[in-house]
Amino acid sequence: MGFVSTPRIGSVVINTTDPDALASFWMALLDVGIANRSGPWFIWLEPQHQGGISVAFQKVDDPTGGRRRLHLDMTVDDREAAVARVIELGGS
Repeated sequence: MGFVSTPRIGSVVINTTDPDALASFWMALLDVGIANRSGPWFIWLEPQHQGGISVAFQKVDDPTGGRRRLHLDMTVDDREAAVARVIELGGS
């Protein structure tokens, strides 16, 4: 195809008006820390494993709503326990 190297997805970026609040929730849920931060505008979380994809949060004035909202498909061993943990952390 002409590429010198194959592109990889490095992060999934979520637009938000409050990157710190979303980062705190996802750090607790995924049991990861902050990998990098660019002022109050951008936060990258550590990937869960070597070579994994990180979740990032970008500050915007007005995030896109409706059907174009991003979602993440998650795999868990115990769905009930996972849902309880999300609710405990303030998710819905």
